[in-house]
Amino acid sequence: MNRSCYYTIYLAILFATQIISGQEPFLTVKPYVEPEFQQYAIKNHADHHYPSQMPDGINVRFDGSSFSENIVLECKVKGLPEPEVSWYLDDEPIMMDEKFN
Repeated sequence: MNRSCYYTIYLAILFATQIISGQEPFLTVKPYVEPEFQQYAIKNHADHHYPSQMPDGINVRFDGSSFSENIVLECKVKGLPEPEVSWYLDDEPIMMDEKFN
C-alpha cells in the first residue's frame, strides 16, 4: 500500500470518528514556505602560469540549510605539484578549529 493511500484511509477514519463523536472534522495544513538559501562565490587562485581547467568562479548555494546545521563541502583536486586548497569566508581565510575542520 503506498503512503498516499494509507494517509487517505487514515484521514477518512479520523473524520468518521470525529463525526460520530460529535466533533467537527479538522485538518491542519501548514502553508508552503519558500526555502531560504545563501549564495557564495568560490574563487580560483593558482600561483602558476600554466593553463588551468578550473573556472574563475563557482557559485555555491545552500538550499534549506541553516547556519546551525553542519555543512560538508568537499574539494577533490589533483595535480603536480600537489595543489594546496584554501577556504575563505567573506574574503578572510578560514582557520581550522572546532568550528571549521
